[in-house]
Amino acid sequence: MYNKNATLSIPTKRYSFKRGWLQVPSGQTKKAREELMQVLQITSRFYFSTILNRGIRNIGLDLKEEIDNFFNQYGITQVWDVYKN
Repeated sequence: MYNKNATLSIPTKRYSFKRGWLQVPSGQTKKAREELMQVLQITSRFYFSTILNRGIRNIGLDLKEEIDNFFNQYGITQVWDVYKN
């Protein structure tokens, strides 16, 4: 009645910078959020929150390096958590 040979989806990874974000000093979060939104090329705080909490799927190397450079300005080196879907 049903297909026993069901195909599995291709596994993807989500890259979350929330670990790095939680290390930003609390007095600088507003400025840091605005700068990081420019790096991510987004204008909506809602979308920023979505990316922060869900992560970025299959991130490009150039964007990853830009985000790393952003956090390096604050002296943060451990930025990423990687999750499999």
